[in-house]
Amino acid sequence: MSNKKQSSGCRRYILAALIALLMTLLLAAGLTFLPRLLGLSFPFPVSFAQTIIRDTPKADKTGNPGRINKADKPASPAVKITHTPGTISLKWEPIPNAVNYEFLLLADERNTPDNVILRQVLYTNGTFLNRAHNHYPASTEALAKARWTVRGLDYSNRPISGFSAPLPVTAGVFDSPTLLITGELDKMTDAPLYPSYAWIPRDDTPLYEVEVWRRVQNDSGDADYLQAIYHTEEIAFFDPMAYSRPGNYFWRVRPLRSSSQGDDWSEPQFFRVKSPSEVKIAALGDSITHGGGSIAAPPCYPMYTYMSYSPVPIKNLGRSGDTTGDLTDRFEDDVLPFAPETLLIMGGINDLRIGLDADSIIANLAWLEESAWENGITPVFSTVLPLNPQRMAEITDIEPVAEGWQSELIAVNQWIRSREYFIDIASPELVDEKGWLRESCSADGLHPDASAKKIIGETVGKYLQKF
Repeated sequence: MSNKKQSSGCRRYILAALIALLMTLLLAAGLTFLPRLLGLSFPFPVSFAQTIIRDTPKADKTGNPGRINKADKPASPAVKITHTPGTISLKWEPIPNAVNYEFLLLADERNTPDNVILRQVLYTNGTFLNRAHNHYPASTEALAKARWTVRGLDYSNRPISGFSAPLPVTAGVFDSPTLLITGELDKMTDAPLYPSYAWIPRDDTPLYEVEVWRRVQNDSGDADYLQAIYHTEEIAFFDPMAYSRPGNYFWRVRPLRSSSQGDDWSEPQFFRVKSPSEVKIAALGDSITHGGGSIAAPPCYPMYTYMSYSPVPIKNLGRSGDTTGDLTDRFEDDVLPFAPETLLIMGGINDLRIGLDADSIIANLAWLEESAWENGITPVFSTVLPLNPQRMAEITDIEPVAEGWQSELIAVNQWIRSREYFIDIASPELVDEKGWLRESCSADGLHPDASAKKIIGETVGKYLQKF
């Protein structure tokens, strides 16, 4: 009799357990699917496989409710690396007005001196790390934890920005057989007449090959036509060819380990050349027109091109290094094919640097003015920005300015201000009390930086909108 009671009790316990389990499953299913059927949603995922903990943002010192930002979030788990790469290529957004970059490779997210694996001072917004040179640890576990950060520097390698948030090395390109492009020619709606190209250099090759192609669309698809081939040891290349034929183009680069053998080509970077019918206003000038923020920043970044800040579209016919004599030589070949209604003329500072007098400069500018009128083009002059000799003297790559340049500059600008149409960009915003280019507006004392180009572009744009 007692055995039967025990057996009956066990069955009741088992039945009760089964009922409890069934109710639990029904509750779980209801919480998971019923809200979806009713169009409801929870502010967090419902799961019975894990415990959900929602942290309340802490109040700051002022008593205001805090916010969870990226710095407050836990570090993302390290990406698993199955093998140690031979090379790692990393690229970052260019920092405005940076001449150099300080790059740090860290053992983890802590940016402290004792945690630095590698420090580099670079001229480009990217780096090429080589395992053969012990740039990073061989351990896959250590490499998975490694982070990198970068900040901008001036010519004296003084910081001009804070360090960026540390990023995992795994975000880079492992064992790339070619180069990463750093220039931003593809971000321009219309390429400069003389484009330039920039990339991250490799430390295992002394030579690079650059190709430029024109892409034509037809009924059978795209057809590419080779325009030019160049070999260079530089990490940025100024194309000597003028691209006045309208259409779509692209360039690419590859490292050359010997004169006859190279690695893979980079991804192509496209640029567009507008047709003459689209060009109403063009700008003829030297490097200030061409672009670039210093002698270390090539003119393939929109932030250093004043046209980027003008509300009125302007075709860039600038060429770095030109004197006013060079501008007269280029007028027929570079200006007339576009037949602009208005031509902005900005030049003269390179003449003054090498010691030419005001009369010679004015004679060239007067020739440009007359030639423009003869071809139905309205010439609009821009006053010539001065130099900053003290800043230039700090840089070994810039030749000293000729004596007496400032008095000759005053004479040139007086002539420009006497013309029918002129824009006075040599304003107190850019020129200091000594009549020099403000130190805060130029990294090298010669080329206006991004903030100065913005002032120039907005000033030019307002004038064109008004007149």
